[in-house]
Amino acid sequence: MKKEKGKINENQIREKILEKIRKEKSISQKELWKKLKLKSEIGTRILLKLIREGKIERNVKYVNGKKIYFLSLPTPKIKVIPLNGIEDTVCFSCPDINICSEEGELNPISCSKMSNWLESDI
Repeated sequence: MKKEKGKINENQIREKILEKIRKEKSISQKELWKKLKLKSEIGTRILLKLIREGKIERNVKYVNGKKIYFLSLPTPKIKVIPLNGIEDTVCFSCPDINICSEEGELNPISCSKMSNWLESDI
């Protein structure tokens, strides 16, 4: 890794870690250090920050009785909406339904009525 005035560029290492995990989908922590040619003491400190920030996940797997840490991007949390509740969506009773669109100023992504409906118990 490149050093700037005797210091390791932490942002550069963070980006390389994230890039490698994105590319590999899942990689062991030990293999990540090898591929990035990085000392585990330096990498682990940065890795723990990324985990706390929710940018990556670390899972333990046991292979031949040995504990191995695998790294991956976080799994997105998806809310499952039962289809029988779709007729109750706020869109069908909204007076702005005719001017609401994905590209418009009024859209489902930024709609507070939609957000409140999704957060409520269906």
